[in-house]
Amino acid sequence: MNFWEAQRRAKSRTSLYVAIFVALTLIVAALSEWAFRTFSPETYDSSVPILGLLFILVTFSVAGYQYLMFKSFGGGYVAESMGAWRIDPKTNNPKERQLLNIVEEMALAASLPIPAVYVLHAKPINAFAAGLTSDNSAITITDGALQTLHRDEIQGVIAHEFGHIYNGDMKISLRLAAMVMGFFFVLYIGMRLLYLSGSINPRERNGDGRGGNPIAIAAIIFLFCWNFYMDIWFHFKGRC
Repeated sequence: MNFWEAQRRAKSRTSLYVAIFVALTLIVAALSEWAFRTFSPETYDSSVPILGLLFILVTFSVAGYQYLMFKSFGGGYVAESMGAWRIDPKTNNPKERQLLNIVEEMALAASLPIPAVYVLHAKPINAFAAGLTSDNSAITITDGALQTLHRDEIQGVIAHEFGHIYNGDMKISLRLAAMVMGFFFVLYIGMRLLYLSGSINPRERNGDGRGGNPIAIAAIIFLFCWNFYMDIWFHFKGRC
């Protein structure tokens, strides 16, 4: 496989996934509005699509807020939101000092700014790079990797993360992550609605003889769209 060609294709598809995110948000808003108007017309008869507009506003606002935080605070915001802590540049800890030296070496070799370095308290051996640009990027490595791997092995891990910084993979991932966070509220709202729907008798019928629980129907729509969007997300990540 041609790596550079694969990266070019992945980047070119970013706009497609943004369009899918927008389309799904509008669709789920319209379906939720339809569900309430169809199955509960006596309690929801507003001339303005309040539910749909509110759903669109919340979803786009959350996604926009997350992206703004990524843009303003860079990879450090991502690392700290996961519970990682930044290594003090003046640390005397041998392992941390070694890690900082490796990062500086890799930055000089790649002609990139030296990113902030974080450690995540976790046993699995793993690491990730985050940030929208090389100037606000950060590299996070798990405590398990830091304590278990030898210097050459850590250097290989850090070199891999610098590859993500150099090739701009982080920007694609964070844009999608912001959209996923916005759509996460679909899942949360859906689960809350399912919980609330338990207090409503699904056998109740409205005045014109139609029955159904509009809250449960809206919740099912939310959950279905969340699962569909996450399938798209993992499909994209698998091709990057």
